[in-house]
Amino acid sequence: MYRILQKDPEVMKLLAHDPFSEGEERPRYIRIDRYRYSFSREGKKRYWDREMVGRVYPKQGVASAEDLEALIELSSN
Repeated sequence: MYRILQKDPEVMKLLAHDPFSEGEERPRYIRIDRYRYSFSREGKKRYWDREMVGRVYPKQGVASAEDLEALIELSSN
């Protein structure tokens, strides 16, 4: 997550589409939402249905690079 917020080229290459490629500025915040996927019923145009399970990180709102740096520092001590 931290390296995405830093727009690390090695990490950004792992994404199918870089959502931040338009601007030179790094993203300020990140959040992770979790979904449950299942096959759609026959006859639907989509192959997949998805249902939001919940927010993984952070539980509420979004996280900044500063938030993640603090967590990294805490975990290294």
